[in-house]
Amino acid sequence: TIVAVEPDARRYRLLRDNLRRLGHSEAVLPVRTDLRAYAATRPQPFDVILIDAPCSGTGVIRRHPDIRWNRQPEDLVTYRQTQVHLLEIAATLLKPGGVLLYATCSLEPEENEEVIDLFQARCPHFQVENAALSLPEAAHRLVTPSGYFRPCPADGLDGFFAARLIDRRNL
Repeated sequence: TIVAVEPDARRYRLLRDNLRRLGHSEAVLPVRTDLRAYAATRPQPFDVILIDAPCSGTGVIRRHPDIRWNRQPEDLVTYRQTQVHLLEIAATLLKPGGVLLYATCSLEPEENEEVIDLFQARCPHFQVENAALSLPEAAHRLVTPSGYFRPCPADGLDGFFAARLIDRRNL
């Protein structure tokens, strides 16, 4: 079962419309709530959770130039708090040995590597797994020495960050 948790009304409508248009309405259960409220329903633990975290969007400035003027440095602190919080909630919903994927469309270390560092300090049983192990060989050049997937506009792509974290509890 795939569950898509989306608190924003506009994005939730887009999600439902896209699922219907693509013929995936039966395969995905969209839930309009925030992750904390969803976690309170005590769902069955998941094998894999993807956190597509709210972020500054600095990796997509070339497609959304207004981001440059609509973000302030102090916004990164707020985003980071939200991002770590989402990871902590997601960690409670994951089976031991499960995979937690964290992604942003940000280029900022405050929203990426620093978030992972803070999360691991609070949840040390999560280990970063090298993203190259899950990607085709052609994408290996987009993986950092720390194992993060990090395409950049210089690669002709949007800026992006992804970390694959394995829950090593009871393993």
